[in-house]
Amino acid sequence: MGTNVNLTPEPERFAQASVESDRFNNASEVVRAALRLLEERKALHEMKLKRLREAVAEVVGYLERHAHRMEYPEYLAQGWCIGSGAVESACKTVVGQRLKLAGMRWGEDGAHALCHLRALYRSDKGQWQAFWNGDFTPN
Repeated sequence: MGTNVNLTPEPERFAQASVESDRFNNASEVVRAALRLLEERKALHEMKLKRLREAVAEVVGYLERHAHRMEYPEYLAQGWCIGSGAVESACKTVVGQRLKLAGMRWGEDGAHALCHLRALYRSDKGQWQAFWNGDFTPN
């Protein structure tokens, strides 16, 4: 199918310069190369758009599945902490103070076991003693 294309002065100069640089034999080759690049760019754009839509769908699905865990006004009304400050402070208190004493060196297994004991010790009243008494029934 032969289609004539009229170029404005700027693309015409670009096509002519491309032919004169011996990269192309004629202006038709320049236009065909430009159209191929345009098709590649469109395909890349569509692929990125598809990936973006998939990522958005994944996030929306996550939020829908976990919406029941995001009742923040209700949690605040019940006096629950919803910020990360309490958790960060607990990490410093429970883990940092015990594992980072002078001269201490811990392997991963030992640190893991000690963290469990330290968390138990710092938990609700009675849990530490219940553990040592062998009373493992839930409160």
